[in-house]
Amino acid sequence: MNRRIEVKGLLLTAALALIPAASLADSRAQKYYYEDISRPFFVPDPAHPGRYRSARPGAIESSFEAVKSSGTFRVFVIGGSIAGLLHYQEAPGEFGKSLQAVLPARKVEVLNCGMAGYESFREALIEQEILEYSPDLIVFLTGHNEGIASAPIPIWIMRAQERLSRLAAYRVLAKALRPDDAAQLKYTDALADARDKTFARNLGDNIRHARQRGVPVAVVVPPRNYREPVELGRTPYDAEFLPGWLSFLREDYAGARRSWKASLSSGPVAGVPVSAYKAFTWGFIARSEEKLGLADEARASFGRAALYDRAAICGTVCQDIIRRVTKEEGGFLVEADRMFRGLAYPRMPGMETFNDRMHWKPQFNCLMSSEIIASLRADPKLGALPWDDARARALKASCERPGGPGTVEDDLRILSYVLMGLSWPDFSQLSTVSVFYLQAIRRHRPAWFEDVPALMKKMENPQTQVYGLAMAPDDLVLPRFYWHIGEVRLLEKDYAGASRDIAKALELDPKLSWARLSLAVAEALRGDGKRGLALLKDASERTTGEQRHDDILASAVAVGRTLGLEGAAEVAASDSEYWIKKAERAAAAGNKPEGVAALGRARAMSPQPHQLRSIAQYYFLFHEYGKFLELFDALSAAYPKDPDLWLSCAEASFSLGNQEAGRAALARAEKLGPDAGQRRHIASLSGQFRASAPAGASPK
Repeated sequence: MNRRIEVKGLLLTAALALIPAASLADSRAQKYYYEDISRPFFVPDPAHPGRYRSARPGAIESSFEAVKSSGTFRVFVIGGSIAGLLHYQEAPGEFGKSLQAVLPARKVEVLNCGMAGYESFREALIEQEILEYSPDLIVFLTGHNEGIASAPIPIWIMRAQERLSRLAAYRVLAKALRPDDAAQLKYTDALADARDKTFARNLGDNIRHARQRGVPVAVVVPPRNYREPVELGRTPYDAEFLPGWLSFLREDYAGARRSWKASLSSGPVAGVPVSAYKAFTWGFIARSEEKLGLADEARASFGRAALYDRAAICGTVCQDIIRRVTKEEGGFLVEADRMFRGLAYPRMPGMETFNDRMHWKPQFNCLMSSEIIASLRADPKLGALPWDDARARALKASCERPGGPGTVEDDLRILSYVLMGLSWPDFSQLSTVSVFYLQAIRRHRPAWFEDVPALMKKMENPQTQVYGLAMAPDDLVLPRFYWHIGEVRLLEKDYAGASRDIAKALELDPKLSWARLSLAVAEALRGDGKRGLALLKDASERTTGEQRHDDILASAVAVGRTLGLEGAAEVAASDSEYWIKKAERAAAAGNKPEGVAALGRARAMSPQPHQLRSIAQYYFLFHEYGKFLELFDALSAAYPKDPDLWLSCAEASFSLGNQEAGRAALARAEKLGPDAGQRRHIASLSGQFRASAPAGASPK
């Protein structure tokens, strides 16, 4: 490849390389995801001539003979952290021990190449190497990390970035190209479609390359914790979701279910991908159905949540891709997800099986190994191996099943997961994942919660670097911890305890405005509606001028209205932004009467120019052209050099039949130096005017 590139082009390319890794702030992450993957996974072992050993940082220690001896059955396991989980104990790991037990006539070697965070692109690089080491079988445990790790970028670009990062021109360009606004990095359904397409192609290539070398390939359909809420940025205190959450807290599960189902049919939420809202909501519908004893309906609803969960771990769509591609390319499946679903029946798999959203508890490695072995034995080629049937049956019978009380180690792992979730630096909203996991720990270890700071110290600030991401310090995590424990007490109807813990959280960190809403709910439910209302107003006032203000205000209004607090209407009585936001939601739902009414309220509150512009834009969107033009003089005075404003005026005037005013507005737009897109709009409106002009007229 010609590496001679102009300086300008190199600067641009290297700066663009930053964008996929914008969240990977530590140089160790760059090394882990980009540099290490270009180096061999296994290298000759100088301490043991004739053998190879794993050499990649983060890899499980393993070694094997360079020349495979006769009678050896060599297996490579490839994937992300769930692949590594199969090797939880010391070498050869649980899968290796189980496979050796049922193949006593062969020397079994299981080399586990599982790497946390690896996805199908990085797995392909490992496969290319291990195909040179005479594998008899490759097992893939893949799918959970697609879209999490950074996109593939040639290593020479990353190194160019390192060399250029000290140049002022590079820093300016990188800053201009890097999406500073977190909203630009949000998940979208279109992004999920593209990611799934890439995953299907990569997985197919990986299976095909091995099959072309005569190597059988087993692909595990990865299991998942169906009961973990699919948050995707959603919380129970979102205004449209909150009425159902308050019903749930008051144990009105039928009412919660009705409210959440109604919210699904009322149209999309402004700014939220449809699948994100549906995934979150269906998971809570399922929880209400469980409380009502509707087991079949709850399983179906949890399944729907998984179907719409396309932002992170492998859900229904991803699992179906694995099944389809594996069948097409001649691999064979290990239906691990169906196994765990069957064992959890009549519920769906949850914290009795998993320590987080996708990592099963290590004591179930026996079950996973047994399921993989059963699939190997069903394969026509591998079924001819000298399997010991009695040992295979004994292995399966010996495996621990989900549903037991769990161990202290399980609860500590869950606690670590909770604290990791509360330790992201930009954390601000309630995490229902953390709430439900803490509730599960409390059932087993109630004494732990008598001293909250000591409970947090049971685990070190978890993984102060997670894939290179710096975590928040303890003094920021502790108030979040108090808040979530308080929310657990709300679920337990311990309203006094909830108020105490959430008040402590706000004492430690007054900026936790969403926690102020939780405290308002706790106070109202314990009977102090006056204090609850005061807290709602306080939450709104403290965030005035902040980006989150609109959402907090909408939620505060929803809390007051749903709980029937006297004076709740006063919370947003004089807030233009609240009513503009309400109009926005009405527009997204196609509810014109509600939107126009909200705009009228906003208009009556002496809005600022930027707010007045939003009001006018929504009037235009609702085809209320007369009301739009009523605001036009004030808008044109505030924005005298904006061609778009005059184009909207022209369109509104034409729509109302005022051709003279429309022509004048178009002429004004042309004089303001429109850009190419605006000029096309002018031409389009002019053409429409000519087409609609009366016969004999000669419009200018």
